[in-house]
Amino acid sequence: MLDGNKKADFCGLALQLNELRLSFAKSDELMEMLGVEPGRVTPFAIPHNKASYIQEVIDPSVTLRQSLGFHSQVNTASVCISKKDLLRRSVIYGGFPADIQTDWGLQLLARTTDAL
Repeated sequence: MLDGNKKADFCGLALQLNELRLSFAKSDELMEMLGVEPGRVTPFAIPHNKASYIQEVIDPSVTLRQSLGFHSQVNTASVCISKKDLLRRSVIYGGFPADIQTDWGLQLLARTTDAL
């Protein structure tokens, strides 16, 4: 997740996550892992991530004060949520969101809602 005015750096992100490369999931993989089609990927699909293949990554451009807008698995409407509530929701569903830091470090967020 990153601010809508910012461009994703997939090469830099792969380095931070200690991955060889990153790629977009194929249509059948999206359906199997998140129950969504291409163009409908949203953090609200995380409860479908039963095999835990999906790692949520949050760019520092996304602040706690921002209201974040995501579609709710139907791309004709959006739902706004705070970053704090989005993180709480992720943890409840077994997610381990990661904040990417500007110093190229990776900080895993707390696994409990108490830290939020």
